[in-house]
Amino acid sequence: MNIFKSCKIIKRSGLFDPEYYLKTYADIRRADVDPLKHFCKHGYKEGRNPSAIFDIKKYISKHPELKNSDVNPLIHYIENSDELSKTTNKSSQINRIATLATSVIEDPSLLKKFVAEVRRKGLMSAIKKSKFLAQKKLSSHNQQSYTKGGEVLYPDRRLGIIPHYINPDPASHSHLEPRESKVAIHIDVTNIDKLESIVERLAQDIKYDLYVTHPKEIDASAINSRLNGVDIKKSIQRDAMGDMEAMLLVASEISEYEIVGHFHTDIDDRYERLLDLIIDKKLSTMQLHTIIAYMQKDIKVVYPEHISKSIKDPSGWYDNKSVVKEIVDSVEIAIEIDDIESIDYPQDGLFWVRVDAIKDMFTIEISDKSVDKNRALRQLIPIISSNFDGSIYRLHGGNSIDDYRYYEEQVDYSQDIVNDDIKVLSYYLPQFHPIPENDEWHGKGFTEWTKVRGANPLFEGHYKQHIPHKDIGYYLLDSADTLRKQSELMKSSGVHGQIFYHYWFSGKLILEEPVKMLLDTPDIDMPFCFCWANENWTRRWDGDDADILLGQIYSKEDAKAFIEYLIPFFKDSRYIRIDDRPVLYIYRPTSIPDIKEYLEIWESVCAEASLPKPYVVSVLTRGATDPNDFHMDAGTERILHDWTENAVADIGDRLYKYEELNAHILPYDEVASFYENQSEAKPFTYFRSLIATWDNTARYGKDAYLVHGFTPERFQEWLESTIEYSRRTLPDDRRYIVINAWNEWAEGAHLEPDEYFGYSYLNSIGRVLSNQSYDMPDLSNVEIAPSINIELSLSSVARESLESDAVLKRQFLSSIENSTILKYAHLYSKDDLFSDIIPIDIDSVAEYRLQFKEIALFDTTTIENMTKEAIALKSSIIIPNYYTQDGEPFSVSKNGSVTNLALWRSPFALLPNESSVDEYKNIRVCSSSYAISAKASKLDIDERYRVTTIMRLHSGANLSQLKKALYSLASMQDSVVTPLITLQDLDQNQKDELDNIIKSIPFAGGITPKIIDYSTMGIDGDLRTLMLNDALKQVESQYAAFLDYDDLLFGDAYSWLIERMTKSNKAVSFGRVYATTYDSKRGLIVDRDTTFEYGYSYDDFLSDNHAPIHSFMLDLEKLNLSKVTYHQDQKYMEDYYLTLQLFTKDGVDWDSLSHDRYIGDYIHSTDGEHTLAISDHGEKSKLLEDPLYLRDEQRIKELRDSLICS
Repeated sequence: MNIFKSCKIIKRSGLFDPEYYLKTYADIRRADVDPLKHFCKHGYKEGRNPSAIFDIKKYISKHPELKNSDVNPLIHYIENSDELSKTTNKSSQINRIATLATSVIEDPSLLKKFVAEVRRKGLMSAIKKSKFLAQKKLSSHNQQSYTKGGEVLYPDRRLGIIPHYINPDPASHSHLEPRESKVAIHIDVTNIDKLESIVERLAQDIKYDLYVTHPKEIDASAINSRLNGVDIKKSIQRDAMGDMEAMLLVASEISEYEIVGHFHTDIDDRYERLLDLIIDKKLSTMQLHTIIAYMQKDIKVVYPEHISKSIKDPSGWYDNKSVVKEIVDSVEIAIEIDDIESIDYPQDGLFWVRVDAIKDMFTIEISDKSVDKNRALRQLIPIISSNFDGSIYRLHGGNSIDDYRYYEEQVDYSQDIVNDDIKVLSYYLPQFHPIPENDEWHGKGFTEWTKVRGANPLFEGHYKQHIPHKDIGYYLLDSADTLRKQSELMKSSGVHGQIFYHYWFSGKLILEEPVKMLLDTPDIDMPFCFCWANENWTRRWDGDDADILLGQIYSKEDAKAFIEYLIPFFKDSRYIRIDDRPVLYIYRPTSIPDIKEYLEIWESVCAEASLPKPYVVSVLTRGATDPNDFHMDAGTERILHDWTENAVADIGDRLYKYEELNAHILPYDEVASFYENQSEAKPFTYFRSLIATWDNTARYGKDAYLVHGFTPERFQEWLESTIEYSRRTLPDDRRYIVINAWNEWAEGAHLEPDEYFGYSYLNSIGRVLSNQSYDMPDLSNVEIAPSINIELSLSSVARESLESDAVLKRQFLSSIENSTILKYAHLYSKDDLFSDIIPIDIDSVAEYRLQFKEIALFDTTTIENMTKEAIALKSSIIIPNYYTQDGEPFSVSKNGSVTNLALWRSPFALLPNESSVDEYKNIRVCSSSYAISAKASKLDIDERYRVTTIMRLHSGANLSQLKKALYSLASMQDSVVTPLITLQDLDQNQKDELDNIIKSIPFAGGITPKIIDYSTMGIDGDLRTLMLNDALKQVESQYAAFLDYDDLLFGDAYSWLIERMTKSNKAVSFGRVYATTYDSKRGLIVDRDTTFEYGYSYDDFLSDNHAPIHSFMLDLEKLNLSKVTYHQDQKYMEDYYLTLQLFTKDGVDWDSLSHDRYIGDYIHSTDGEHTLAISDHGEKSKLLEDPLYLRDEQRIKELRDSLICS
């Protein structure tokens, strides 16, 4: 496990105490290093304890398997905490109970809640609730911020922010009766036309006092004319400032209220959508009553989700943390600002707040009027309110999780399907139109959507609500148009047919209208069959015997009437058949007392209608395990009917819950594996099944059963496995696979597109049936129309960089000038900085916008390939495969999707035109589009360091990797780098390719790399040692460095190394390089580790080479190269042989190693090996036995011994 992951896991656990660590270990304190990082790298190996409550040595004594391993004992403890908790002895349980009791007694808020609960529900309920609240408080303190997949940031848990949806069904709020509260409304008016929208929404039976602030250019009388008779309690004319600063002007007045609503009118076209979330026009009275009732209970802030098409900082800070710290210097808060990794807050400045939660904000004085602190004041709301009990509701109309890695637009696979022997069916629920029975049982207008729209997330990362995609909306099955649209979705994805749930109760039918519409509309191409849902219809939809609304009564008459009703459907040409027999699924065969009698009657009635008997399929659930037991023709699997009987462990304890739950939660990946592993053929015809998603929170709330972590990628793998099973066990005329379900939205089980996944599940089916993998798109057949317009724009930061560095500006513009996209598309800009290379056009409308957040240098095909990917993926944002020195590389899914964090760090991005999308969702990295960030230099061109970097290239080298290495040199800050490329055995084609690469790269100062071709010198054998030593002696600049063709350096590497040498007056300085895993097939860095972070002195270096060849810089003016010797035939460790002669105890800046400053990457390809960086143990053993290796090792030993003796 690498250092980054170790630190994250330990930090998240709350089990590392940095104060204890520094106080206990004085040497660490004196070294001025990060205590957590030290513990993760060295401390645990040295037996140092992470805190006063965890003893490393004692833990290892209990787990001897850790003694000689490299596993961090604290990580072992954290990852095995579930197992350990099962073996906790009684004394630890007593201690835990005592701790919880102490928490309740010492915390007045918990004690108050405990007493109230005793009075309300009794002692046992109070103990259970207090235990949950105390544990949650401890958990939220210790587990500050959760990072999903390393990159999806949720707000710091101590802020208490919970995503929430207000149910639009008025009946769901009937139990909320707010008491009368003292309410103030503050409106900062900057756009008078939008004022009426707020006032209209507030015009109801909520009593409030109105406070208004406005700039001088807006007349007070104009404001009064828009208020529809509402009196203003106080109006203040203000100077130029933000809405939050304006609120502080009325702070003394509104501090006397219980609840304050803060609004302003300085918002764009999102304004009405945002207002709808906190004062909905249609639901205003009910919604405001609900919000005030929330706030009178335990909610302290309510604000709407942030809706934006701008690129988001997933941490929420937007480089504003220092401003927030400056503002709160005078305010005492419970959380250190520096400790808050990620934050959320009312980004649009609209919110309701309990005044006592933010009173401390009213004491803040804005001293520096030149700084816009409006965002900082908004960010302070959750921070300051963290001093008070209660949670914060972030109200949603859209998705509650801002992670669209699995979102896809629709793809039509209808012409690509080749696996046509596979018939994918899905269960179809017809409960999407009001019926009298549901009106009576569940309220007027009830449909499946009623429950769906009332659901809320139960825990962090819980995907709720499931919101139907805009293409289908909250549809009603009241016309054939909906069925026709669904049939089109089926055809595009390859779904063969629907299994309609058929609700028959001894002649009583419900929800039968949709399939009757289908029967009456023969032009709708939707193959179908029925599944008789022969269970009781209950209020809880569980089919049990409690609270029955419609019950099943079985008889001969019922069997006859049932099949007679189905005859017209059986005769329909679209009805699904096997052996020409109409297929009928039976949901509960165990419930039918005399199934044989039913089957005989069905056969007889069908014969009278000139139809073959039905092909009856038993759904294998509720005790049914073999269709032969019921004289049926086949059986179909029912996923999760027994919740895997504990074969898959519940993960509820691992999740951060928003409230106490009784839910049952399984991991999707393990559920899929559980069913995939059931690979033995059955002694009957067996139709396999699978789920895309499953989560019945909408029906059962805190008692839900759900799977978590489902993804289209894993679903596609499961479907592929299921197809393999079906082909192995079934004849080709009955290879049916059943998916649960097409549209069970309240069960969280649907193939239909939603706003979170889009069409990805339907597309996954299409891909499988078309033999397409879940991979990055193939761009080879994508064409760029010459009419496509691409607008280039610069952020203010990027523009400042170019204006301050003329050399960088020339390099950047050259990257654009050299781009192949200019052959295909029309590039233009509204920024005159581009005027020398592309047209300036303020009128054109672009299909795509290329936004440069920072300056970067990039390959000639970068923009072209990004544009092709944008065309292939429609609404996705495309970022380049950029090289970054941020510690942990961003993760890339199999299909190239990335998170907001990757987008935020990217120097530039290609975005679809704003008018073509409602919201930017999916973000893809174009792996074939290389780019590297380039910072402005602090030095003029004549002052920059001159460096020669030696690179060795042989005939087996990957020139695309060399190109990336050269780009890293071209982007070097404060330096002019001349690559000195030495060649061995390249053929002419390779030399021509190298020449083209060199010409395409905009090197600083217009320099041209030097090339020495050693293969023309008539020397045979491996020339790596000769190229290394001879090239060094040909360097003419003061500074020299090395870089292997497949390694990379950060842009500030050379400036830092030279500054170290200048400061120390030494001949050599060091940085560190990561041991970096590289996926050469996709061209992506996938992992970084600190393997080479060892060795800090000359003695360390003598015993073990800790300096990869590109981790140091040489000042040749301080070195005597004439005394350097080498063996021309040395194949191994030739760099160590050289550096042993160059590095001395007194002439080298050994102290530079103590800074652990990382300057680049030592690349290890997943499908290739470095000579001495071999990961396979067998290959490594062979190498160590190689006679040439043993010879070269002996040479190193002899040289080292001579140095020690001297």
